[in-house]
Amino acid sequence: MLAQVLAILVPIIFSIVLRNSLEHDNMLLDKFGNTTSRVLLVTAHPDDETMFFAPTLLGLLKHPKEAVEIYSLCLSTGDADGLGLTRPRELARALDILGVDEGKHWIVDHPDLKDDITATWDPQVIADVVAPYISQNSITTFQGPMAPVLAKYDIALQHIWHTAYVYFLGSPKEEVPHMPVFVSSISDYRVALHAMYEHWSQLVWFRWLYVGASRYMWVNEWAQVVAPKQIAGGSNRQ
Repeated sequence: MLAQVLAILVPIIFSIVLRNSLEHDNMLLDKFGNTTSRVLLVTAHPDDETMFFAPTLLGLLKHPKEAVEIYSLCLSTGDADGLGLTRPRELARALDILGVDEGKHWIVDHPDLKDDITATWDPQVIADVVAPYISQNSITTFQGPMAPVLAKYDIALQHIWHTAYVYFLGSPKEEVPHMPVFVSSISDYRVALHAMYEHWSQLVWFRWLYVGASRYMWVNEWAQVVAPKQIAGGSNRQ
């Protein structure tokens, strides 16, 4: 009962507080001039796209398709609890609700990228998996929660650094100039909530608290990862 009450009251409070916020999503698009921006969102598990990145997806998808195309790549099937067949279907339905076109979202079933809380994924494997999606779809912007970790592994990421701008999800405490910010409206939040309902296998009690109280359901702030000098030829990309 408490979770349901919070799920109703907290969004109302958030919407009042955030109405004075500004959206700066055009900063991602301005980097590419008049060309179509192709943005690839890379997530680790099914439901991450909704729990953490709905403001970004919904914000970018408001632009005409001639200006921006959105792609989604999930690196695991979410099979930790034997749900490796269920969760990909949930993910597909959630992305449909969020507005990502069919044929532009994929899920990876790789033996070294299993959904296991005790496992540590090899950055080289991640880079090898992600790189073909970037090159084959002419991706211009690479976004994902693992970017700050992968930034340490410059050899594995050489192709990604050279072909796409790389962003990671920031936090309110980070002072990064020109940081793209996406703020959801109440209607956006309702869409995200609808998408989250599709991940029914994951909706245990504490996730009800999350969708009602988490800032990431309302706001995404992004910071660009700068290519290491040894890769960028001595000049960092800004």
